[in-house]
Amino acid sequence: MCSKDQQALEREEDRENILARLHQYSEQLQRGAHKAYDDHSKVNTELEAGIILLEKVTKSLTLCLRAFLVASKRRHTEAAALSKVRFSSVFDSSVVRLTFFRTFLVTEVVGLIWVNSHWQAGAIAVFIVVALSMMFAPLPNPLAAVKMAAVGHSIAPFLALSCFVMLPTFTTYPMFVIGTAPYLLAMFYIATLPGGIGLAIPLLMGFLVALNIGPVVSLDYTRFFNEMLAAIVGVITACSGFLLMPKIVGTQAQYSRYLNMLGQSVRMAGLHGEKGLAQKVRSRNSDITVQVSQHFASRPEVLERFLAAALNTNELCYAVIALREDLIQHPPQAHQKLAISELIRLIVNTCSKSEYSQNKMLAIQDRVSSLLDELERSEPYGAVRQHLFLLSSVLKEPLSMAEYSYEGVAACH
Repeated sequence: MCSKDQQALEREEDRENILARLHQYSEQLQRGAHKAYDDHSKVNTELEAGIILLEKVTKSLTLCLRAFLVASKRRHTEAAALSKVRFSSVFDSSVVRLTFFRTFLVTEVVGLIWVNSHWQAGAIAVFIVVALSMMFAPLPNPLAAVKMAAVGHSIAPFLALSCFVMLPTFTTYPMFVIGTAPYLLAMFYIATLPGGIGLAIPLLMGFLVALNIGPVVSLDYTRFFNEMLAAIVGVITACSGFLLMPKIVGTQAQYSRYLNMLGQSVRMAGLHGEKGLAQKVRSRNSDITVQVSQHFASRPEVLERFLAAALNTNELCYAVIALREDLIQHPPQAHQKLAISELIRLIVNTCSKSEYSQNKMLAIQDRVSSLLDELERSEPYGAVRQHLFLLSSVLKEPLSMAEYSYEGVAACH
């Protein structure tokens, strides 16, 4: 089926027919499931899990095909006629607050020196302080990066001095290119070395700032050394700001905050409006995962455990949203509907408050098992039962939520 559909995707006239084929395949799967259940009074867990996972793959293919068709039509359709999809993103507010405070403090110090001393090149120092403080703040190890920048900006003026002395001899533009090319090529070569990009960029920036090429070349050594000193003072001040302020990126506190964000995703899946909720939750969890992958790249054991927690949370959110949709589209009996609603509230309260006690998780699992037993046996593969089964598999994850914590990771290594 997949090979035939792949060929059909290449033909414009057959694309819309694939949706009908997917629905037909899903119905065949349902009939096969009912037949298997009729042949065996009690279907084993492996067969039930396999059928449910096959249906989930079919649903995912249907969603991908719909997205493909919408993207194809968007080029020939008014955007207002298409339904809008809203995405959700997150950010660590502690990093923003610390970056603002650090930048304000070091900029205030350099600015006061600049104004009170009537320093002509003080603006260069302020510019370097602001640029380095803002650029390096989101890095996993900003102190190491700013130290490398300090080395580059401190060496660059001395390299620029030798070129500055020869500037008056570059009377034409080709001569100017020939004279500065060796310096630039050397810095570009450093950038190609492993780990050399962190030194090459500040070297190049410091070289150009110190050289400060104008329309008319003049050997003003006073101005040159003044700007050279300003660049060194600016980068040292920025480095001091990172030395004095505590590190936030890649810490235990940040790891806990991102875990809490995953818990808030479950709350979002259980309480927010249903329209576009699945896209919002998936985009939010993806954004969290990308940020953690960047911040904890140097901590593979921590990153691996968080990715396991993120995948588990994503499956939990999918099951919760699907159950909420089932209560509207395929409502079970009244008492079962009430029990499922209470189950969703219990999951939301447990996950959003990060109260992952073993007793509460066992209580949720017992409720899911009871609901699975109470559902009508005449429709063993109904939508509600499928999603309850998926929810049960997520809750039976071998790792407990306590093991996902920073302390749990440290205890394993």
